[in-house]
Amino acid sequence: MLFYKCLLFPEDITAKITNYDCLLITGTSLAAQPSRDAVLYALDVAKKNNIPVILDIDYRPYTWESRYIAKEIYNKAAEKCSGIIGNDEVKNRLNLYQV
Repeated sequence: MLFYKCLLFPEDITAKITNYDCLLITGTSLAAQPSRDAVLYALDVAKKNNIPVILDIDYRPYTWESRYIAKEIYNKAAEKCSGIIGNDEVKNRLNLYQV
């Protein structure tokens, strides 16, 4: 298991991700750049390699520019995920894509 607690850049995503059994991402990693692009890139790599991805919504409004941007990015990520962790209230508030 590998956790990134600092800024993550797309170039930090290496070929070793292709050996993972599963990928878990959190909403906080999607909230700002450069981590947002790195996570979206990791989702593409995971999808290409048939690696299941779980999205923990972890929605914290104060970390986003706006709820509308959050909705756009969460839905973009959710489309590439195998499952989503979160409560119905937040899913409904963001009108989150249902996988």
